[in-house]
Amino acid sequence: MKELVIEYLLTHSEKDNGLYNLCKNKLKFIEIINSNVDFEIKKDKIIYQEKTYKFNLDISKSDDKKQRFFYFSINFDFEENKLDNYKYILRELKKTFGKCGFVSQTLRDDFTLYYSQEGYQLIHKIENQMRKFITYFMTIQIGSNWFKEISKNLEVINNNKKTKSHVLDTLNFDQLGNFLFNEYSTKNIMELKLKLKETKDIQELKLDEIREYIPSSNWDRYFKDVSTENSDYFKSKWDDLFSLRNDIAHNKEFGINELKKLKKVYDEVKNKLDEAFNDIDNIQINEDEKDEIKDNLDTSLIYKAIYKQFKITDRTKSLIEAYNIESPKRELSDELKALRDSINIKYPKRELSDELKALYEASKK
Repeated sequence: MKELVIEYLLTHSEKDNGLYNLCKNKLKFIEIINSNVDFEIKKDKIIYQEKTYKFNLDISKSDDKKQRFFYFSINFDFEENKLDNYKYILRELKKTFGKCGFVSQTLRDDFTLYYSQEGYQLIHKIENQMRKFITYFMTIQIGSNWFKEISKNLEVINNNKKTKSHVLDTLNFDQLGNFLFNEYSTKNIMELKLKLKETKDIQELKLDEIREYIPSSNWDRYFKDVSTENSDYFKSKWDDLFSLRNDIAHNKEFGINELKKLKKVYDEVKNKLDEAFNDIDNIQINEDEKDEIKDNLDTSLIYKAIYKQFKITDRTKSLIEAYNIESPKRELSDELKALRDSINIKYPKRELSDELKALYEASKK
């Protein structure tokens, strides 16, 4: 990248701006910009703090002559050690545009492009590190065929269509984090409800047994020795990465401050994932726990497949997850009724989790 370009579209409206009649041409526009004592304009050059930058200006107006449009672009030589300093002239320009009554829109921002390219390399690395982590963990602890079993379940949901890509490739950035940081219970909460209803004396209850119903994440179950921070903390960091990733993907303004924040969160998450990865071989997991881990990942993948297949909205998705399947008297929304009537899930050979069974039973009613 040899140079960076910033392009603005500036608008003046007669009804909103007293300077409308004064700013009729390029010369008048330059005079207004020169009202900022920090700027000096000579021909197609703008001087700021003894540094010279090339700019371009074009003017047009609406047919009814009640609005004028100014296309303004400024060029910067690419010098990496000076990128942070360029923001000061841009800040002064925007301030001057505002004081002069211009409505400013950014058409091109090569600074955001540059910092986004730097940032996305980190997003790419950390996302693939998480995929590597999950793949290694599942293979070493669950077995080499774990993804084949889950793929079969996905094929059932997708009307027996073969899954061409790796099952983890179907998960988005935020959903990858769910594997480590989302909490789930290994016990059916209905059992606890029934136990509490049948208990006549509180002394009959055993605290250790009740604790088994408390949801916990894979991070807290198997990697708590890696860090004093719990899964909620790292989930918030993964969410920060996801938010910054979306800013880059959706072309939002992304500058040096956002890149610094991304690097800080990236380093923290990467270091902890590295430590946890090195500890995977030392973890002892029994057969029941293996099934629970597999079911938890299986459930996430199957739900995503269902949502994609039936084009379920985020609102309906939250309703499905929040709906208490144990209360049949509760009225279903029209969206959930339609989902219930359209989903036809057959049990795969492997036993489904209680959560998926509930969805299956609801789909048959």
